[in-house]
Amino acid sequence: MASSSLSHLCSCTSSLHHPLSHSISANLTSKTNLSFQFLANRQSPLLSSTPRSLTVIAGATAPSKLRGKTKKVVGIVKMNVWAGKATLAPPDQSFTFILKTPPTSFLLLKAAGVKKGSKDPKQIKVGMITIDQVRKIAEVKLPELNCTTIVSTMRTIAGTAGNMGIDIDPPILEPKNKVALL
Repeated sequence: MASSSLSHLCSCTSSLHHPLSHSISANLTSKTNLSFQFLANRQSPLLSSTPRSLTVIAGATAPSKLRGKTKKVVGIVKMNVWAGKATLAPPDQSFTFILKTPPTSFLLLKAAGVKKGSKDPKQIKVGMITIDQVRKIAEVKLPELNCTTIVSTMRTIAGTAGNMGIDIDPPILEPKNKVALL
């Protein structure tokens, strides 16, 4: 096995196509020690014509520590932003200020009367709100959400409430039943 891999190594590295090709002579006298001798075919500042020997002892190297995946730079993102092309303010120095509604989670916590949501919403429930409270929150949030009707907005808010550990009485969303296919 060692001789076949070594002959493959010799045939690969002694290629004449490479400008700095090397000739390899190997002594396969024992299984534990392999001795290689590298000779440079051309003169170069990096390789001299004097032979250099390398002795490899099989099994003597220790495995390296696993350090995770190696990262490399694959590209640089260049942004085409021209200097002096900033958005200019209007000449009269006016501006537009848009007020939006509070976050849905804040409105749900206020309606349930709790300070924060559950750490494990599937197991621990922190509060309960009624369907009328969900409808009021949906009417407030309808212009900002990408829903078209109150019912779809109520379902979106019910999903947020479920993720916070807040129950709705009566429930809007049906619980998901997992079915095992055999």
